[in-house]
Amino acid sequence: MIAIGRAAAGTALAVGLGIGAVLSAPAASADEKSYIADIEDYGFTGSVDKALTFGYAACQLSGNGYAIGDIAEGVYQNTGSTVSRDDASYLVEAALIYLC
Repeated sequence: MIAIGRAAAGTALAVGLGIGAVLSAPAASADEKSYIADIEDYGFTGSVDKALTFGYAACQLSGNGYAIGDIAEGVYQNTGSTVSRDDASYLVEAALIYLC
């Protein structure tokens, strides 16, 4: 079971990477339903709104040149024991596939 709950998703990413989170509008090709379905199939049980905030923050950071591994590590470091490194990587990769 994956749940992002210790910090707001976008803030968790930003804190982990030592930057301020500035989110832009969702990409025109964003497929929120598929993103949510994918991460729920993987075991995510948290807030859909937080998951989307997290996903778009991951897109923003990726667009700003951060590596997938660095984004996932930021998620892992700032979500307590609720998200493993593998889970964080999965969530980031799903966001990049469906939301960016």
